[in-house]
Amino acid sequence: MLRFLELCREPGTIASVGLDGFMAVKDKHLSVRLTEYENQLLEHYCRAANQSKTDVIRAYIRSLDKKANV
Repeated sequence: MLRFLELCREPGTIASVGLDGFMAVKDKHLSVRLTEYENQLLEHYCRAANQSKTDVIRAYIRSLDKKANV
């Protein structure tokens, strides 16, 4: 826990507590190139679900854990 708090003080580091109660340091960045159609699908879904693109993509990535049996 102390190391986590030390990491949170580093410049440019974002930390949060997830729905599972675990604290995570968010220090990775992802850039994705989409077609216009893919972007429209994502934006439509985000509006309908009242979620940000980041939240939707992060939730999908987390769902891969169950699919891959990692």
